[in-house]
Amino acid sequence: MSYAIEWTSGARLAFSNLPIEVQEIVLDELDHLADAGDLLPHRPLPLTIDHDTRFDTAARAHYVFIRAKYDPARQMLVIIRLGHHLRVNPQ
Repeated sequence: MSYAIEWTSGARLAFSNLPIEVQEIVLDELDHLADAGDLLPHRPLPLTIDHDTRFDTAARAHYVFIRAKYDPARQMLVIIRLGHHLRVNPQ
């Protein structure tokens, strides 16, 4: 059973400003993180994690940074912060 995903208002705003193709990758990454919640030890305190990924589209490299909190008591993955950096690949 995977964790449900919740967003802070700042993370939701950052997500909404991403290009659509980046949003799709971020949602896939979050699905993987939410599925991994059951592999974590069940403990009363939340666990904060930092996750980053890089992927390429056309002539660009996208770097996405996610800070999230696993809350085992609620079986919730809370997205606290989301960052994005874009680099144009040399042609």
